[in-house]
Amino acid sequence: MIETAEPEAMVRLRVNLEGAETPVWRVIEVGGHLTLADLHAIIQRAMGWTDSHLHAFSEHGPYGHEPGSPRRWETKDLAVEPDDEADDEAETLVGEVLNQRARRLFYEYDFGDRWIHRLEWIAQSPRGPGDAGLARVLDGAGRCPLEDSGGVGGWAALARVIADRHSPEREQMLFWAADGIGHDGLLDVASFDLKTANRAVHDLSVLARRFRGIEGGAVKATALDELLMRLPLPVAMRFADRAGLPVDFLADPGAPDWGRVDPESAAATLRPLIWLLERIGPRGLTLTQAGWLPPNLLDEALDAFDLDRRWLPRRLSESRLPPLAQLRRLAEELGLIRKSRGRLSLTKSALAAVADPVALWELVALRLGTRKFGPAQHDAVILAAVGAAFMDERPTDEFWMDMADALTALGWVAGNSFGVSPGIAADLAQPAITLFERTGALQPFSSGVPFGDRAGAPARVPASAHAGAWKHVFVAQPGLRELARSVLAAPAPAARPEM
Repeated sequence: MIETAEPEAMVRLRVNLEGAETPVWRVIEVGGHLTLADLHAIIQRAMGWTDSHLHAFSEHGPYGHEPGSPRRWETKDLAVEPDDEADDEAETLVGEVLNQRARRLFYEYDFGDRWIHRLEWIAQSPRGPGDAGLARVLDGAGRCPLEDSGGVGGWAALARVIADRHSPEREQMLFWAADGIGHDGLLDVASFDLKTANRAVHDLSVLARRFRGIEGGAVKATALDELLMRLPLPVAMRFADRAGLPVDFLADPGAPDWGRVDPESAAATLRPLIWLLERIGPRGLTLTQAGWLPPNLLDEALDAFDLDRRWLPRRLSESRLPPLAQLRRLAEELGLIRKSRGRLSLTKSALAAVADPVALWELVALRLGTRKFGPAQHDAVILAAVGAAFMDERPTDEFWMDMADALTALGWVAGNSFGVSPGIAADLAQPAITLFERTGALQPFSSGVPFGDRAGAPARVPASAHAGAWKHVFVAQPGLRELARSVLAAPAPAARPEM
């Protein structure tokens, strides 16, 4: 009996990296209802690639020709001109091209290094109750080569040099490969961990299921969902991996436990903002002729903002206290205060929440997660909130690089450059940086040494410190992770309430 390509079937495939000196292969099981675009993401996770290059599927191998015109499938949203003769991988089901009558397909990754994968159909079976995920890895061998290592030949040569402790090139190659293999110089090209491969594919399945639930209307999207759904799925997973996003948060970022806070923690976390709103009060506050806060409030501000008097000039003014000026500007951007005719006043929403720290917390998180700063800036704010929510003791300059990659993948371009630089990414995230800096999640470094006691309470920082002027590190403080997670759980743009 000839098996047909049933969309509801589970298709078992062997993925073999062609030409590898040490065999590299995986046996995976995927749903026949999935598209080739889904299969691309699954292969990336199962093999261990990082989805850093272009790819394509084809009927025939790239070396040599077979009778007939081979079909080719690729993504239609390439950064370069797509092949007009190629089909759209997002419109083609796995079961249509891999079945008992079509047992073979080729997947090429990185058109420079040319990593050619032969996909062989093994069997198919009906989907059962336990097959709700995208895929699973059943077996495998060989570690995934390093990206940009020169194809199978370059990878084999690199492995030989690293294995030879007497090679004059070994130290240079170890330095180049450190990010991929670590700094211990150990490289086992035959290693394969089935549990790790399955975890990577499982995390992908969790994210994909949530996205499909949102698209079907069964799940309400959060600000984080909306952003990740605009990224290619493998890119979204790579960012989530590097930022430390746990899979259970990805499964439901809007779950109440993630952003839950008690009144004491909310008051402590938002202390500088509460101080500012209380000083403005129901009656408002008259500014100086230059438009600054009255001088009599500035000594109080030093304590509210944990600023060190030693770093300040004798004559204080708001213009010489960047942390205060930044927070006031943020409060205006979030719609908490307004300036009119030389006076500051609270908006109705801020007036209703200022006496209730939890209500203010929820308002700030909602406004930061949904306020219309501009599309690119909103994306940067959400990405920065990911760092504050889940990263600890990691220098932010590394995270800005990951954030820049994500913003570039989202299609943002700065000026005449290609994509977004880490510096531009940090500048775009200013609203989030200001909030997290002023509440302690970001602490400035000078020459790698933080101000204040590293192991003690939040450091008192120079009053002149401002976002972008210092190297920072994400630091876990009570309540701050919850605040950042509340920002991520804000309603997605399509579901935003009126402000």
